Amino acid sequence: MRRRIVPWATGGVLGGIVVLAACGPQFEPSHKVDSVRIFAASADKPYAKPGDDVTVELLAYDGRAEQPEPMQVSWIPFVCTNPPQDLYYACFLSLAGTDAGGGRSVADAAGADATSDGGRAIGAADIIGRFPPGTDLTPFLPKGPKFSFKMPENIVDTHPPVEGAGEPYGLAILFNIACAGRVVLAEIDPSKGPQQVPLACVGKDGEPLGPKDYVFGFTRVFAYKNDVNTNPVIDGLTFDGQPVDLAKGIVVERCKAEKTRDCEEHKLDTKVAASSWEPSRIGVKPGEPPRREQIWVSYYLTIGDVSDGARLLYDVGQGAITETETKFIAPAFATEGTIWAVVRDNRGGTSWKQIPLKVQEDKP
Repeated sequence: MRRRIVPWATGGVLGGIVVLAACGPQFEPSHKVDSVRIFAASADKPYAKPGDDVTVELLAYDGRAEQPEPMQVSWIPFVCTNPPQDLYYACFLSLAGTDAGGGRSVADAAGADATSDGGRAIGAADIIGRFPPGTDLTPFLPKGPKFSFKMPENIVDTHPPVEGAGEPYGLAILFNIACAGRVVLAEIDPSKGPQQVPLACVGKDGEPLGPKDYVFGFTRVFAYKNDVNTNPVIDGLTFDGQPVDLAKGIVVERCKAEKTRDCEEHKLDTKVAASSWEPSRIGVKPGEPPRREQIWVSYYLTIGDVSDGARLLYDVGQGAITETETKFIAPAFATEGTIWAVVRDNRGGTSWKQIPLKVQEDKP
């Protein structure tokens, strides 16, 4: 059995790492998109301040060749604040209604409504922990790529001190799911430990769907009273050294070589403004001068391939990296698809660009 949990830190050191527990055959490289995916999450305030209104946006896509049911992005109407040891799964007990676990409902934790594109959210306590496993939650969950909440005023003051962390902080965790089916309450076995996800994605027959049909994700948003961070600014992309018109996209000739290794390689690059390389206090002791952020780009594509799915753009000490291109190889047939360039910094700032990709018979 495979399980996919995708954590997105929008304000911390963890960003865009996919945690996979799997048995059996290996997955395709993560940059190849052939399933329901959540690529990234971006908060309009990567480092929020206590009391701030924060909006988080997900970049999700359904890359399945066959789609018997459409993918739908849903949010769990629950803000988990300052869970023990900052562990996301410490929130699951509260979601399941079995223990406080450091998490609180939106009303308790934020003191205000949490909303998504689907309108006002129902409090987690209204729908989770009161019904038996298998209960269909789909009608009750807020839908859409965006979710807004109010950072609690006391989020920093109530977080236990962390040795070596520098400036005191608070942590809010949001949960989301991209599901090509129905979202139901899962049955929790107390003997199997605390990391069991209390939600499941099932088909019309009520049977659990496979790993290509859903992703359960969580987003971390950190709060500081003084420290700030902004999302990286993407100046644009280049293809074979030429600027890419993001509206028209990339047009390229199909690979006509007999073997993939003999296909023509095209240079794909992402340009990020130097102003995005911000000061950072991660790992810096009190009284020491700040360092700088690390910034990198991750690529995801529905057709073709790249030599590197991620490339470093700015190093903590070195600054701008001189060679940042990845090599794109077109497929052997004419087709159309999409490339996403997702830029992240190591404090949770995230931005992205979506680029149409057309592969044609002859050179453009």
